[in-house]
Amino acid sequence: MKIFHMGSSRTVSLRTAKKEIGDRVCLMGNVDPLKTLTFGTPGDVERECREAIKEGAPGGGFILAPGGVVGRGMPAENVKILIEAAEKYGKYPIRAFRA
Repeated sequence: MKIFHMGSSRTVSLRTAKKEIGDRVCLMGNVDPLKTLTFGTPGDVERECREAIKEGAPGGGFILAPGGVVGRGMPAENVKILIEAAEKYGKYPIRAFRA
């Protein structure tokens, strides 16, 4: 399996990566591990996860993950929210998102 583990949403545009290479490799990421997962609120985490799934999941080939490591000091609640958002929004077939 070929997987491109992307950086954070601040450094790598998921939309661009999906357009350029998304049909040749599986994309993995790109929830910001510092700004969002370490210092963001649970609401921030859910919003960023939902947006990543919205952009990366259609057509397959996407794994929601931090755009880097799960580091020391990252609140366990935010990691839990990432997992819950994957379960809530990431089930295939991906349905259209409402604004």
